[in-house]
Amino acid sequence: PPPPPPPPPPPPLFFLLILRPPRSTPLYSSAASDVYKRQSQAITSGPTVSPPIPKIPCTNATLLSMATPSSGITWTTSPAPSASGVGFNNHTLRMNLRVSIGGDTLKVRLSNAYGNGKLLISSAYVGIRDNGPAIVPDSERKLTFGGSGSATIAAGALVVSDPVKLNVEPLADLSVTFYLPAEVPTGFQITGRYARQTSYISPPGDFSAETVMPVGTITDEWFFVSSIDVLASKETGGVVALGDSLTDANISTHDAYKRWPDQLARRLIARQGGRPLGVMNQGLGGNRILHDLRGDSGLRRFDRDVLAQPGVTHVIVMLGTNDLRNRIAKPEEEVTAKQM
Repeated sequence: PPPPPPPPPPPPLFFLLILRPPRSTPLYSSAASDVYKRQSQAITSGPTVSPPIPKIPCTNATLLSMATPSSGITWTTSPAPSASGVGFNNHTLRMNLRVSIGGDTLKVRLSNAYGNGKLLISSAYVGIRDNGPAIVPDSERKLTFGGSGSATIAAGALVVSDPVKLNVEPLADLSVTFYLPAEVPTGFQITGRYARQTSYISPPGDFSAETVMPVGTITDEWFFVSSIDVLASKETGGVVALGDSLTDANISTHDAYKRWPDQLARRLIARQGGRPLGVMNQGLGGNRILHDLRGDSGLRRFDRDVLAQPGVTHVIVMLGTNDLRNRIAKPEEEVTAKQM
């Protein structure tokens, strides 16, 4: 008898989803615009507490461009509960990052997405990174939040700084520095993310305005900082990379900017002509499509990490491996390709 036919190939684990509004549609939808307004309204100062930002359903209306025509994001990191076991008390944090597109006006977002209490930011700055814990002299810009030099971020919420003027070239390195005057214990559920990039924590004290910040310890996580917005031309778009550790930078060389979204950003900047596109890395190590693991699942965070990002026009989704792997071996979390 003839041999049995070979088994069908496994279903693909990775797929590409394009969100590209036609030219005749509005530049932003009302539903997505409301999300961004709620994010902006999360800005508080002094003792005022803002409620957490509610999720919105993923509808056709939200799959249009998600921001004001002149706003775009040049860098992101997906908030997740920190696994580092650190706490802070009277410390200054200097978080280092590399942008994709450039601009001359910035806004910084700080997130308390997983905190179980209010987070006080006493002072904050952004500047062009120099070497180590230093910033380029005269590049520091003090951040304000609704006109105030300090902000209180409610549990589950975020703050967006007021715009600041700072000329930033494409692929430039920035430092976001902020002072935490009150105790932030390890049980606070600090919002951080594995970065494979060196950042700095000071000895006790407010060193946020220092050109060269003294170093108490180093870290390879990004704590609390979640994105950098830039003022961009109306034709500028944005690509979100939504994925797991392969996007997040697992086993990537420290401080080498070798994540595949980094390479994508370099290629987009280097090309001749074409629409300017920022790149937003929303990879999250261990992330799954259907079940939470070290942060929200891909489905749960799609609104926050994709639809609500200013200027997003495209998204690359690379998820599924960890759903099938189910390394924590919970029978109720076994999934099939059809479920994914």
